[in-house]
Amino acid sequence: MSSVTQAITYVLEPCAQPPSSPNRSDSWTRAGKVGSASTLARQLPTGANTSSATPCGSGGRGAGSPRPPVKGFFVAPKRCESDQSAQIATPTAIAAIRKMIEALVALPTLPHSTNFYADDHACCTDVRLDYESANTRRERMATHLECAWGAPLLLIGEAAGWRGARQTGVPFTAPFDLHGSGMREPSATIVRQTIANSGMPGRVMTWNAYPLHPHQVGLAASNRSPTAREVASGLPLLDQLVRGRRIIAVGRRAADSLAQIFDAPPPIASAAKVSSMAVQVRHPSFGGARAFREQFAMALVHFGFTKQSGAPIDHP
Repeated sequence: MSSVTQAITYVLEPCAQPPSSPNRSDSWTRAGKVGSASTLARQLPTGANTSSATPCGSGGRGAGSPRPPVKGFFVAPKRCESDQSAQIATPTAIAAIRKMIEALVALPTLPHSTNFYADDHACCTDVRLDYESANTRRERMATHLECAWGAPLLLIGEAAGWRGARQTGVPFTAPFDLHGSGMREPSATIVRQTIANSGMPGRVMTWNAYPLHPHQVGLAASNRSPTAREVASGLPLLDQLVRGRRIIAVGRRAADSLAQIFDAPPPIASAAKVSSMAVQVRHPSFGGARAFREQFAMALVHFGFTKQSGAPIDHP
């Protein structure tokens, strides 16, 4: 198995619920808000429709049709594939993950934004999209969260791209990364290779500030930056993932989302203070690959992650 393939299997040792961080009072001197799975269950929206979903490629759903099921897709916990020693998430964590997936499905599809976790019909309207079913994307996202629940590092992107997470369901991945065929996504490839080369595969959870796919109206095979309102709609979910982890925000919009949670933007990796538990790095797109790699490496050094074990070293 190649290092890049290992990097996309999301293995964590152990897959356990991260510790709650202390009460924040110094902006970026702490990793997040105190929370629990029960708190998550109370805060996240509910009420997603439980009618049957139609797999993508079999006609899809009409725009006015009910949302697909949430509870029926959730599979029993299973070990992460690339490491026999990996442990599954705890029952409490799995309950929290299920609530997060339900909240994802409840986010609306709009003319300029697609919820690819719920709306199969949207991906089926454009033959250029190498799609899978929304059910598969939900299941894959749940598995990623399940296996990465104990991750010490959270990597936050801006939004799903049509060649990447829009297809796979998981941030910073593309069909080619998962299957060895299909579409590639340049930024996802750069990020995955960087993670693999850093010695951190299996120690990183990935997420997007806006977890859906923003695009031009009527053009599913396009990307655009998420608006401030769209980023704000993803904050309740993001807020549950930042606690207890070091954080790298990839791009300005990702950094802006963290600023809304912690009341201050995370510093650039090269300017981070010893107490900083989150940093921002350059997005690899539009000629930013080299800067991304350099700043990602700076962030790992800052957090004290060792290449051998991926374990964090506490700052004095």
